[in-house]
Amino acid sequence: VADRSVDAGCMVDLDGFGVPLPEGVVVDVIGLEPVVVILPAGHPGAGQDRVDLADLADETWLLPPYDAGCDDYGALADACAPAGFAPRVSPHRIGDLSVLCDLIAQGVGVSLAQGAARAREGVVMRRFTGDPLLGRHLLAVHRDSPLFGARPLLLELVRAAFEARCVTPD
Repeated sequence: VADRSVDAGCMVDLDGFGVPLPEGVVVDVIGLEPVVVILPAGHPGAGQDRVDLADLADETWLLPPYDAGCDDYGALADACAPAGFAPRVSPHRIGDLSVLCDLIAQGVGVSLAQGAARAREGVVMRRFTGDPLLGRHLLAVHRDSPLFGARPLLLELVRAAFEARCVTPD
């Protein structure tokens, strides 16, 4: 969007852990979605509807590669602090969800996912008690884009799709 190679784009960051926007880019919040934890199917928390973050204090966290647009580690550390711990994060960053889920199914660790993500074989996805982490779904449009004038309508359409598909926080 910033280099104008596309007129608009959707992205997700963790609420409070995005980055400053490039010059000329306007962002609107489409909606908020609770972040969930991916657990091995045999994990004690797998049988619960919600998992307390404090119950995961001894887990190893598997996170995606660092992205300046979404500080997963910063958001996780911020959420864990009130629960009384700092997350133990694997030095290995995994960007592929299939590989990530395979590692979690084998008991290597746990991870975060968007609330609308679908579980794979061997893992379950559970919401956190109190939804301490929220994903912000965003619509980005450049001020010089031909779509800029239609931004309210575009935002309305994208919000309708979001509400039909995504889980919303309590």
